[in-house]
Amino acid sequence: MLLPFACLTTGKPRKKRYGKAVIAAASKANKTCFECHMDFKDEGMTVEHQAAGVSCVRCHGKSMPHMEDEARMTPPEVVFKGQAMRTFCLTCHDRAAHAEVTPLHAAEMAKNDKRKACTACHFDHKLEPMPAPKKKSDQ
Repeated sequence: MLLPFACLTTGKPRKKRYGKAVIAAASKANKTCFECHMDFKDEGMTVEHQAAGVSCVRCHGKSMPHMEDEARMTPPEVVFKGQAMRTFCLTCHDRAAHAEVTPLHAAEMAKNDKRKACTACHFDHKLEPMPAPKKKSDQ
């Protein structure tokens, strides 16, 4: 199956090959996450990675304690910040190809700013703090 999608930096179309089974497996795996994180269902990073057959579990681990925590206090097994995110993203995304896409990518990657994560420029893939549950007396 050929899935076209545009590079979010240049807007140029690119084509990748992903099998239907791989994409279906990622979609099925993500449905569990979307039960609580429905705001991520249409979020750019999630959509693009799911179309590439990459589920939430690939980056965040199975995170069973996180999924079982109805109080929403337990984070996923893996949460990336700064350089750790960039290092992990580059296990799939080719550093040289990214540097060639735009001079901005080349300049940003050359800086090697340990605080800067890929999501500083790409997507808004972060959890917002959850409001505290209302007490019965507040309702």
